[in-house]
Amino acid sequence: MPLQKPLDSVEPLAALDLLSGGKLVFGTGIGYRDVDLKVFGVLCDGLGPCSEECLTAIRCPRAEDFLAIKGAAFELDHANRTVKSLQTPTLAIWVGANADIAIRRAAGIGNCCYIKPYNTLATALRRHDGFHQPCQ
Repeated sequence: MPLQKPLDSVEPLAALDLLSGGKLVFGTGIGYRDVDLKVFGVLCDGLGPCSEECLTAIRCPRAEDFLAIKGAAFELDHANRTVKSLQTPTLAIWVGANADIAIRRAAGIGNCCYIKPYNTLATALRRHDGFHQPCQ
């Protein structure tokens, strides 16, 4: 997600949702390997908050015609959204996360959280509780 600019994602995702008849599920993650991020000139510091800001724009309710969001790396000042998704109020977003802080962040911005499949049962249960705790 930190490799994207919010407006570069909002309308293409809405278009895909329209083409799929409202069945789009947007999967995302922040990434974690320096070597992958360096290629795009992105530093690992601040990936979580940067991703949260981008997903805030993507999650804007469908009913809004204009986006007004100010992030640390971008500002959408009354940006016109010409394509709107079918899903209401927002797109379905599934977040890949594994660290405890990432799980809590995913709970605030996503509908679902994917963790690594090789976690121990105790770790998987802790991650489950971490995802559902903020929602209660």
